[in-house]
Amino acid sequence: MGQDYYRFTIGSSITYIGEHNKFNYIDYDEFTWNLNASFNITKKLQFGVQALSIFADGGNMGYEYYHITGMFFQYSFVQLKTINFFVESSINTGNFYFPKNKLYPSRLSHLKYFGWGGGAEILLLKNKGLFLDLSFISYHPLKPPEKCIAFTQYIIGINYKFGR
Repeated sequence: MGQDYYRFTIGSSITYIGEHNKFNYIDYDEFTWNLNASFNITKKLQFGVQALSIFADGGNMGYEYYHITGMFFQYSFVQLKTINFFVESSINTGNFYFPKNKLYPSRLSHLKYFGWGGGAEILLLKNKGLFLDLSFISYHPLKPPEKCIAFTQYIIGINYKFGR
């Protein structure tokens, strides 16, 4: 039986989140760079690893660097020739969390996160394996020291697929 799917994927995205509100004295910029690699277990299921570098700047905190790394499963529930819809779940570790009653993030080592989300990959170049990745993933810290907000990353990125 011939294989009709890609076997290995590498991807990258850069995300920007900013909030500038002079009334509430909020001045915050955040860039996230995500690198990931995955391989197909089956035609519809991928297993992969990811690394998020989070660069934040705001208020009195100055420029800070955080990270989240982990592994994920991605399941394609609709696969067409030019578009693929998927859901994703992950388990991660890192040092980034946003306390609920604070304006800016805090650093805490050895946090664990459960991630979930979904999205779509859209074929950009026919027969070349280049896809536009449009998705979101929400990372929820497990057992944080205080109530906190999940880190949600919207993704506009590029995936390149090998081994069709």
